[in-house]
Amino acid sequence: MLCLMKKNALAGAVIVSGLWAPLVAAEQSADSLLARMDRAFASTPFSGVQRLHVAHGDTVMELKWRVEHWPPGRTLITFVEPAGARGTSLLVDGRDIRVVGDRHLKRVLRSRSARRMLPSGPLFRNFALLHKNYHISARPSGKLAGYEVTELQVQPRHPFRPSLRVLVENQSALPLRFERIPRQGSNRLVDVREFEDIRFEVADTARFSTLWQQADTLQKKSRHRYSSGASYSSIAELLNSYSGPLLLPESLPAGFELQRVRVFQRRGRKELHFMYSDGLVYLSLFQRPRGGEYDDKSSGRHKRRYGSSIQMIRAEKAGMVFYLVGDIAAEELQAMADSLVPVRRSMWSPMYTAVVFTVALLAGLLFILRRRH
Repeated sequence: MLCLMKKNALAGAVIVSGLWAPLVAAEQSADSLLARMDRAFASTPFSGVQRLHVAHGDTVMELKWRVEHWPPGRTLITFVEPAGARGTSLLVDGRDIRVVGDRHLKRVLRSRSARRMLPSGPLFRNFALLHKNYHISARPSGKLAGYEVTELQVQPRHPFRPSLRVLVENQSALPLRFERIPRQGSNRLVDVREFEDIRFEVADTARFSTLWQQADTLQKKSRHRYSSGASYSSIAELLNSYSGPLLLPESLPAGFELQRVRVFQRRGRKELHFMYSDGLVYLSLFQRPRGGEYDDKSSGRHKRRYGSSIQMIRAEKAGMVFYLVGDIAAEELQAMADSLVPVRRSMWSPMYTAVVFTVALLAGLLFILRRRH
């Protein structure tokens, strides 16, 4: 009997092992593909025609352009559709962006929105966090634009999160089709980008060089001047350097973690930007001490913008004005806003302790020197 049980257990282990083997292999394949995708744009020359389809409710936007890319960071995008933008070119060289063509498009485009039109680039910045909050799988998926592709699927572990379906060219690991599948709920945002035609070859750079000399620099316009500030990777690091008032959330939406904090000057006042992510979706918390003519006019106002995929809340608490912005469910954003509390600093904070220690040390040295004389 015992021998039979051992045989059955061994058989069960073999069966379970056989079931798990493809899953483990698929996970490893997905990880390898993610890593290759992250490097593809910076290492692969290509040219082709790409179409962008964005739909939100009854609003639909269709764009089509021809793209030429020279790694690591030089790209030429020439619009084909709509007709009003035809012939307008967007040129990217590293962090510099220039535009030639339609004046209206020049006014509409901003550096950030222009970069979103790029055909590729890093899709994921934190693989560990992505794995924690999303199921990731990869499998062969036939051909697209004449090339063998692998289908990468990113499925959320938490409700009200978007999912992704990406068709990746096998040799270069360049995404040929990107689908952002809407999260659950009524506010559905569809984002599909696909190469209708693509060739992996180095194109002539003469046209890029000529257009670059003719192009106007594309700069993000702002009514207010921003100064570059300091960045911190944790709350502890922030508290060691920043002594001003502060609101922190007691709870975060499921799966979100702090990525960085930036302190900068705006309108002559310090402001803070907290960026959170679950590996795919990003959430921002902006805050500043209340004060000034604008805050006086809007005192007591609580703004909630729930009519689009991007949710936004503006409110005041404990003398601070804050904004919460993110592509998550309105209920989750509101819960985070309600959990914000002012930070009560201990007098024995690291900064205060360091100051006291330094003063005590100097006083001791001065006392010793006086006794010697």
